[in-house]
Amino acid sequence: MKKSIITMMLALVTMAGQAQTKTVTITGISPSLKDGTLVLAGVGISGNVVDTVQAGRFTFTLPIEELSSGFLSLVGEGCPNFSLSLMMKPDVTIQLTGADCIYPLWKVESPIPEQQTLNRITDHCRDVIKELIQIIERRDRD
Repeated sequence: MKKSIITMMLALVTMAGQAQTKTVTITGISPSLKDGTLVLAGVGISGNVVDTVQAGRFTFTLPIEELSSGFLSLVGEGCPNFSLSLMMKPDVTIQLTGADCIYPLWKVESPIPEQQTLNRITDHCRDVIKELIQIIERRDRD
């Protein structure tokens, strides 16, 4: 009987450990962001509003089980109609920083090698990305 109780307790502890949700944490800072700017993010192609900017900052966590591609978009005054691709992984914190509202070109600090590759691609294509954002903004105004 004692052995059965111990076995059941070990099984419960194991199941409780497996049930814990793994998350990625993302923080962003830009003094140019207006309070109330919506932060949309998600894994894959589906996303939700996950935070609003306060004092140029936002922070949120997303549930994630494995290395995945995700995105971040900001909706507010001065923010382009664009998204920032992010590689996400459980138990990782990603830091975004910028001096303006052009968040697709912000600095992305992450220990994930695949994100570091995306960062190099963004750095290499910075002028083209900026031009694309300007084209989209002109189209949206017209």
